[in-house]
Parts: sequence; structure tokens; C-alpha cells
Amino acid sequence: MGARLERMRRERGSVLIFATIGMLAFLAFAALATDSGKVWVAHDQVRGATDSAALAGAGALFRNGDAAADPGAALAAAQSFGAQNEAIWTPINIAANDVETGNWDPDTRTFTAMPGSTDINQVNAVQVLGRRDSTLNGPIATVFGRALGVDSVEVSSLAVAWRSPASQFPAGSLEFPVVGDCCSLSNDPGPGLDEQACQQNHCEFIEQNQPWGGPDEDGCFLVNDPEAVNNQKVTCLEFNETGTQEICWSKFDPISNSIGSSELRAIMETNNLKPVGAEPIYVDNGAAATVIRELKDKFLGEGIYPTRPDGDTNQNGIPDSWIVVPPIIECQNPGANCGSGAPQKVVGAACLNIHEIKSNGNPKYIKGTFLCPSDVRCDFGGLGAGGGMPGTLRAEPVLVQ
Repeated sequence: MGARLERMRRERGSVLIFATIGMLAFLAFAALATDSGKVWVAHDQVRGATDSAALAGAGALFRNGDAAADPGAALAAAQSFGAQNEAIWTPINIAANDVETGNWDPDTRTFTAMPGSTDINQVNAVQVLGRRDSTLNGPIATVFGRALGVDSVEVSSLAVAWRSPASQFPAGSLEFPVVGDCCSLSNDPGPGLDEQACQQNHCEFIEQNQPWGGPDEDGCFLVNDPEAVNNQKVTCLEFNETGTQEICWSKFDPISNSIGSSELRAIMETNNLKPVGAEPIYVDNGAAATVIRELKDKFLGEGIYPTRPDGDTNQNGIPDSWIVVPPIIECQNPGANCGSGAPQKVVGAACLNIHEIKSNGNPKYIKGTFLCPSDVRCDFGGLGAGGGMPGTLRAEPVLVQ
């Protein structure tokens, strides 16, 4: 009997040991699960704050119509939006050194920091590092992990937001089968003569200079032209297949280089049926007299067009306003002068308020003012306000990393 009792006491002691070990293991797993869950929640919240900061920074990097990127505005926006988010009840403050502006290459999917650069043709993205660590915002304190010697865990997240250049004009947004030549409109000599071809913003140039030789008998380039709005400088854009043609005809097609008058008139009647800008498009030169006459009909609300596009701003009975947003293509001067050779890359958008279309005699031209600076009247189809170039048409920022 005594031996049996002794054996039972030893078995109870063994069970107690195993139960204790099991309890400790359970507590360890519970601690791991609890603290791991807390860390994962914090990581997701830091990531959300970082994504928000990167998107805000990219959105503020430049506005449609700007001629330069603004790294300072991107930094301020990223820091503001980061701090509006919390991770485990702690605002995610973003350090200035953790915000970088630079270039995102969609082909290689790489980000290259370009500190301080304002080149709108290169700077297109914002990279943000959000963190809760010993450097900023403090690490995540553990609850049960301390019993295992783990007092805190550091979490961080990296995000890159990109705004693609000249993304696309949506289908139906273009009713004017004309594109502008980037170098001609900004009075830039173009490739081969100037390494910074087409860097001049037309709106800035037109406000400071008397373009292309001064006033003529048609009243172009006059500051106080009676048909101009707010005495802005008036420009005449000639259709001329020789010399430096400022504007080109286009049916916005990246495949066919055949551009007939009937196809151009169809754009005016039905608008662009497909998005424009993702691929280079073919252009052509020349007067295209029948197309110009139909342009004038649409401007006046005559022929097959029952109403004028915009109207008579000074109430004198003469139509003087039709706001259009033509695409801007890469420099043709010196070059093909709107020749129908290779397709041309879309590099931006301008906002033109047409005051008159001259369809008889020579030269034939469109007379109007570029709305400068950015004008809310040019926000067609969500494109954003126009008025500057190049690189003025930008897609909404998206997370790419």
C-alpha cells in the first residue's frame, strides 16, 4: 500500500510539472498572438498613413498648368496628411528627411531621388517613409512580450506615389481637331539649337513679350484688342504649310497617317471617339479650307451647329468666345512643320479662348487668347485647368510601390 501511494504522489508531481509547462507555453503563445496582432494592426495603420502621405505629396507636386514642380509643397502635403493618421493612437509624423521627390520609371519600376529639382519633365513622384520606431513616433510597446525580454517592436512602411505625364484625354473630350506645336507656341528654337527645347511656358512668355513681330492689320498680338477678354494679349495661329506652322491638323490617330478633311470634320461633329495621348499621334499641315469653314460654322453656331459653343462675352452681338483645350505635341521647329511623317508625342495641353476664325483669303488663322494663369473654365472632363506647357496634363496620383 505504501509503495502504491508513493507512486501516485510521484505521478501527481509529474502532472503538475507538465501542467505548469503547458500553462507557460500557452501564456507564451497567447503573448505572442496578442502582441503580434497589435504589431500587425500598427503596421497596417502606418502603411495607410504612409500611402496617404505619398498620394498627397504627389498631388501637390504640381498642378495642371504649372511650369515647374514644387518639392516644398509636396513635403508640406505629405507631412500634413501623415499626421492626420494614427497607428495605435499615435499620430504618424513624417520627418522631412523621409520625404523624397524624384523620378519614377514605370518600365524598370524604380524610383530615383532628385533633391531640389523642379524639372517638371523629370520630377513626377514622391517617396515617403512612415515609421514608428526609436527615431520617430516611438516603437510599438508589447504587453506580454516583456516576459520574454521583448519590450517593443519597430514598424515602418515605404510608399511611392506617381503622377504620369500627359496620360490621356478621355474619349469625347476633344471637339477641335487641332494640336499645338510646343516650340512654336513658346517661341523656342527647338531641338538641335537649344538643349532646353520647349521649356518656356507659353503663358509666361506671352505676358512678357510681344510675340512674332508685333501687331498686324488683323489686330493680333494687341493688348487692348476689343475682342479680347480682360485685355489679354491676342495671338493669331496661322494654318500655313510653309514656315513655322504653329498649329497642326490631327484626327488623334496613333495608327493611320492619312488625315482627310472629312475625318477632321467628323471630329468636330462627334468628338474623339477614343482616348488621346497615351500613344504618339499623326498630324498634318496645310490650310484645309473646308475644315476651317466648318470650324467657323461651329464657332458662330451656323450650318449644322444650332448653337454657339460659348457666346458673346461683351454683349455686342458678335461671337467672341469658344474655349477649347488642344493637345500640345513635341517640337516641330525646326523639323517637319506639322508634316505627316512620324507620329508625334503628346507632351501637354493648353487652354485657348477663340475670339475669331478667319476662313477666307490668306492667311487663314485662329485668333484667340491663351488663358493664363490656369483658368477653371478650362477644366473639361476632369483634365484640370489648362494654360501652360509642356507637361501640363497629368493623371491623378497613384501608388506604384
